[in-house]
Amino acid sequence: SSGINAEYGQLKRRKVTDGSNIVLLYGVPRSGSTLFGNIVHKTNQFHTLSEPPPLFRLSEEIAAQGDSVSSENMDLIRTLFLLLCKRDEERYFIKPSPMICGQLLHIVHKV
Repeated sequence: SSGINAEYGQLKRRKVTDGSNIVLLYGVPRSGSTLFGNIVHKTNQFHTLSEPPPLFRLSEEIAAQGDSVSSENMDLIRTLFLLLCKRDEERYFIKPSPMICGQLLHIVHKV
């Protein structure tokens, strides 16, 4: 537990770019977003993450709380993206599940 807390503290203090290396694709079911994600993956220009489970789990937790824009939740989302997108010099393409889009869309861009 203390190791996890130490790593969390390091991630919170990490200096990052403006997030321009991260592309989020929000879609609705049956819209072709999976196909598009597969095409992006084939270009070898992005690390692609399709519906990453930690993002889904965090969105469930935040939705259960009701107050999604708390500073603690903003820190959690930022830290999760730092874990998912480890290198600032590389590009990431993330396709969240449609359920996440509805729950987190309004705060992910603030992070």
